[in-house]
Amino acid sequence: MNTLKLMAVVSAALFTSTTLASDFTYDYVGLNYIKDDPGNDNRLNSDAFSLEFSKLITENIYFKAEYARYSSSFEMNSDNSFYNTNADVDKFDLGAGYRHEVRSNIDWFIEGALTYTEHRVTLNSSDAGSGTFKRDHNGFYASTGLNIKLSPRIESRVILSHVDDGEESSYIEYGIEGRFQLSKRLQATAGFITSSRGDRYRKTEHYQIGLNYTF
Repeated sequence: MNTLKLMAVVSAALFTSTTLASDFTYDYVGLNYIKDDPGNDNRLNSDAFSLEFSKLITENIYFKAEYARYSSSFEMNSDNSFYNTNADVDKFDLGAGYRHEVRSNIDWFIEGALTYTEHRVTLNSSDAGSGTFKRDHNGFYASTGLNIKLSPRIESRVILSHVDDGEESSYIEYGIEGRFQLSKRLQATAGFITSSRGDRYRKTEHYQIGLNYTF
């Protein structure tokens, strides 16, 4: 059903009048709130905030960077001890993209980035003490999709990505984002990304809302 909805949005845009404004948003700083549902293990549901930056450096090539902090808390029993567990993840992305105008209201793009992720898990127990465990890894992603101008104030972004986080098997993500122009410099954003993975996180769902400052 989600795939059919994405196709419907793309098809509608392809037949929309080309008189719409063609100034897509590539130059911006964004602040986002993220809700992550990693699948079968409800203990790992997390909240996050992210800061992202994008800037055209030529007419067609743009630079991208993003930092996100994910946090979750849950209770765990192990070896007859009860633990309060706090998990934090810091993720850094650094990459670039290329845009190509398909029509005056549609851009096709490809993107790629290197990623660095650091995990920290802190266990606290009244009878077994406490401890913090860390691990980190490097990865990458490659994406392609369409930026679609649905009206002078509304943009839609449809995206398909191959992700390899450097720790587990690679997987495919796909999703959609909407951007609504609140004023000359401010945009409200909302998006949804889902993925099917080969590990115990069978299906990950990622919800996001935010604000962009454009320049």
